[in-house]
Parts: sequence; C-alpha cells; structure tokens
Amino acid sequence: MASSMRRALLLSSFLLLAAAGCEDRPEFRGGGCDLTSDCDDFLICVFGRCRRECRDEVDCALGLQCLNDSTSGRGCQLPDELMCERDDDCGELVCREGECGQECDESLPCVDGSQCVTTAGVSTCEPLTEELCIYASDCAPGLVCNPYQRCVLECREDRDCDAPRVCETRDVEGFPTPLCVLPASFADGGP
Repeated sequence: MASSMRRALLLSSFLLLAAAGCEDRPEFRGGGCDLTSDCDDFLICVFGRCRRECRDEVDCALGLQCLNDSTSGRGCQLPDELMCERDDDCGELVCREGECGQECDESLPCVDGSQCVTTAGVSTCEPLTEELCIYASDCAPGLVCNPYQRCVLECREDRDCDAPRVCETRDVEGFPTPLCVLPASFADGGP
C-alpha cells in the first residue's frame, strides 16, 4: 500500500516538473532519443529516453531503479515507467505484476542495490529487499545493512552471490563487511 502511494506521489511530482520545464529545450528528462546528444546536458539516452545517469540504485530517486542498457549505459527509471497493465505501457522495459522493470540475465545484470528475480518466466531487476535499515541491528539475524540502507545476506565467497556478482568486502558502518557486488568491469562498462 505504501509502495503504491509512493509511486503515485512520484508520478505526480514528475508530471508537475515536466509541465513547469523550459520550452526552449525540447529534450527534457523522459523525452525520446536515439543518441545522448539528443538529450539536455547531464542526461543520457538509455532505452530510447533521456534519463539521469546512474551507477547503482542509490543514484536514483527513492523507488526508481537504475537501469542497465548494455549499449548505451545506465540511467534512472522515469516516474511514468512505474505502473503498467501490459508490456506496451513500459516502452523498452517489461510489465511484471503491475510495475515496469528491466529484463535481466547473466549478459545484462542488474546494478548494485538490486537483484535479478524470475516470476512467471520473466526475469526483472528488483531492489534487494524492501527492508530499510540504518544499522546492522535493524536487520534480521544473518542479514547486514548494506551501503544502500537495505538488509541483505552477508556473503563469504563468490559462490554465495548470484552470477555475475562477486563477494567483496565493503565499509558498512565503519566495519569491513563482505557483500555481493558487480565486478569493477561492469561498473566501467565492461562485459
């Protein structure tokens, strides 16, 4: 319920901002594009629309995903891509359980802060968990609070992570904590 309310609020905010935008710049966030040069400064063309660039989930507004396009880079999901009834409502994304999402597999992994989940034969990126945290003590036993403020499983070695993620030690609350993350080659536009 709170998730639906948050999506509706985000969509309303986006529509107000779009209506108040400058008229002298035709390509605002969400505008159609073929190349990044079709977009305003500081926006990139991902899945045929101008978007804010991101490296992982934390770079996007709350409730919006960081989408990974293997050819053009990573950009934040747009508020009008949140809710759907069918795939046609989502442009280059897919409709799953009433929400637009990015398809994923080993060749097109989800960004850090999300995971590839398969439901009814369709694999899409979803946030690691809806449980938000500030401290590890906010999480259930066996989980840690990652840098994205979400409770996640702690890993011990690479095989504990879904491919292509690897187990790396990151600083969490000032303590070294092993987490499943994408290898540096993906963050730098690698395979």
